[in-house]
Amino acid sequence: IIGIGLIVWGLVKLILFLVFIVGGFRIFPVHSDNGFLSFPELGELVLATPSDITWAWYAALMIGFGATLFLILSGTSLLMRIKNRWMKINLLVLFLVTVTGGILAFYLGIQTARDFTIEGEIEQKIGSVQTNQLIILPELNQLSTVSGYTVKSDGSDGFMNVDKYTITFHKINMRYRASSDSLFHIYQNLSARSHSHKRGLERAKNIRHEIGLVGDSLMLSADFKFPIEDKIRDQEVTIIIEIPANAMVKIGHHEIKLGSNMITEKNSDRVLYERGTLYGDGDYDHYD
Repeated sequence: IIGIGLIVWGLVKLILFLVFIVGGFRIFPVHSDNGFLSFPELGELVLATPSDITWAWYAALMIGFGATLFLILSGTSLLMRIKNRWMKINLLVLFLVTVTGGILAFYLGIQTARDFTIEGEIEQKIGSVQTNQLIILPELNQLSTVSGYTVKSDGSDGFMNVDKYTITFHKINMRYRASSDSLFHIYQNLSARSHSHKRGLERAKNIRHEIGLVGDSLMLSADFKFPIEDKIRDQEVTIIIEIPANAMVKIGHHEIKLGSNMITEKNSDRVLYERGTLYGDGDYDHYD
């Protein structure tokens, strides 16, 4: 029974490996020029260099084929009661191949995690305005027409879009805190991670996000993008709005006023804020 179980387990793992890794079956809800993304394609957006991608393939093949063949051969050995010298050598070789692939994958994981350790953060002031109500107007993708029909969808159902040159995320962080005077003050904060502060700042500067203050309305894109060669490194856009006393921010059907449920920032007893998230389709969630 154990032998049959090992063979079946090995065959299932082999099929999954061939379909999802070698075959490149696309399952991730990421819109690209070719539709959804596969495991290898998503890995290319995270791994830092072409050599890392090559070594990742070596590791995947060593683990995938080594482990599955080890299970199948072990099951066959138990089922057929084969215990000769060549069987032991083959099992040992497959075991070592799998372990080597695991060590290589662990090394690549450490290398990639290292590129997430230090945050680079930049911020600019967008403007100030005196009003009782600041209206936020998300700028969604412009509607187009196809054969006389108006296109109502914007293609941002996944958590990001990928094309030949850029990666686009469909999420903007919103943060609200008390103003020190009678004006609304708006700031745009961009951040990204890397193995060094300098490189993190470079990635943050490469983020592109459209925002502008027109009268008492804040126009901002619900998406942001960055060059595909920067890889995915926890890039974020945060819009900070300082709200004066007895004033409010309106976004869709949400009306935000600073209340008693504000969050205390780390290492500070004075700066309080509320927060929310604006998504690429225009939906907004508020957390207070």
